[in-house]
Amino acid sequence: MRTSFLATAASALPLLLPLLLLAVSLGPQPAAAHSRPAPSRPGAPRPPVPVLDPQGCAALASQYGIVPGASWGSADPTAQQLWTASDCDALVCVQWRARYGVVPFVSWGSLPEELKASWDFTRTANDHNANCNLLSGGWQGWVLVGAQISALGESWPPACSEVRMTSRATRRPCRLAAPRSLTSVLLPFLHTLPPSLPSPGPLGSLGCGLLADQFGVVPGASWGSAPADAQTLYTRSDCDAQVCGYWKAKHGVVPYASWGSLPDALKAAWDRPREAHGGKTCNSLASPGGLDTASCGGLVDGLGVKPGYDWGRADQEARDLYASSACDVKVCEHWRAKYGVVPYRSWGSLPRDMYESWELPRASRGGATCNSLSGARGCRSSW
Repeated sequence: MRTSFLATAASALPLLLPLLLLAVSLGPQPAAAHSRPAPSRPGAPRPPVPVLDPQGCAALASQYGIVPGASWGSADPTAQQLWTASDCDALVCVQWRARYGVVPFVSWGSLPEELKASWDFTRTANDHNANCNLLSGGWQGWVLVGAQISALGESWPPACSEVRMTSRATRRPCRLAAPRSLTSVLLPFLHTLPPSLPSPGPLGSLGCGLLADQFGVVPGASWGSAPADAQTLYTRSDCDAQVCGYWKAKHGVVPYASWGSLPDALKAAWDRPREAHGGKTCNSLASPGGLDTASCGGLVDGLGVKPGYDWGRADQEARDLYASSACDVKVCEHWRAKYGVVPYRSWGSLPRDMYESWELPRASRGGATCNSLSGARGCRSSW
């Protein structure tokens, strides 16, 4: 019987062998740590590569001497693959800004000389098309600077009272030993920004002004030395319009009345119509709350406006500003101060052709004339 069983098993072996091999192939496999990977075949997908963070990218660059846009250093193909897969060309910017205190567009901080060209190198991979000024995230500091304006004052330079030196024992007289640039005041704040910041947003008036000053941008005329990414940031932030408010505050421009200290090279840019804003110039864009008394007086005098009778050379923008700013009322105070008019008593040196405008009833003020709207009281008598 034993012999019969063995004979039967031997005769069945050719049929069972394929099933046994299949069972072995489907059974438990050796642990991956103890297995040797099979050679990769052409066209076979590669295993996923771990993705590094900014710190990891910086460590990889330091280990192999990688300089984006210039050299792979001693990086082997595996390290190069890891660098590329992790988008380290861009991420290393974040770490450089944090480590070396770079303030994009403003200061190199302590960035080594050999990395400065790499900082400005345009990263085209992954549709970045930007250099480290944008990719480091640090330029967002200029967006946040708007929140600091209250600490600096509404205009530049700051009012003396805002920088008064005091101590517990004495109050020193208000002194500004030497003028300081706005950039020097903001640098300490910008250096405190965290390495990672929100997604890019537009600059405000102050940021646009700093950007224009830094690179010599003249709206409508020249980009100065602004690189491509600075131009993108400028355009994205509508700085052509935003810079008007910065110029007004920094240079003391009084629309229609005084250029203040605005450089001659910027005067044509001030008067250039901004098509994106309906053809408005800086006279409107720098005066969102309307014109003040000095500007209303400058508009009337400079453009030959005779209130209530003749628009002179005033274009549509000037007419709109005149109406929205109640210049027909504010010009009364301007005339009184400029020409020494004493209501009801003396015309002072007011031009004779303006007498009837002075006496014109203002419908918006219940029919009042400049005698009562000029800000001074006189005695009624015959003129």
